[in-house]
Amino acid sequence: MYEDAKCGIGSLTTAAREPVAAEICKFAAELADRAETLANRVGGKLNPVTTSACPQPVRGEGKDCREYPPLFSELRGRFFSLANSLDSIEDTMSRVEL
Repeated sequence: MYEDAKCGIGSLTTAAREPVAAEICKFAAELADRAETLANRVGGKLNPVTTSACPQPVRGEGKDCREYPPLFSELRGRFFSLANSLDSIEDTMSRVEL
């Protein structure tokens, strides 16, 4: 999947290529979706052998969030989504009782 995000040299003409920022945003979105799907799968598969979950704080934009340009704001949101998914996986794994 990561290989799909790479662009070979000369594979597309300059005029036909997406802007690099759009490629990075698309890749970040795909990673965030993959991480969320994985967190859900891990939670679902391990649910029968885990202890009860305690409420976990969700990372996100706080009260003192700074104003970001649109591209960076979108990336920041994707990174928060990735962090939340990883936190969920870590929490599930820490509660597994085998």
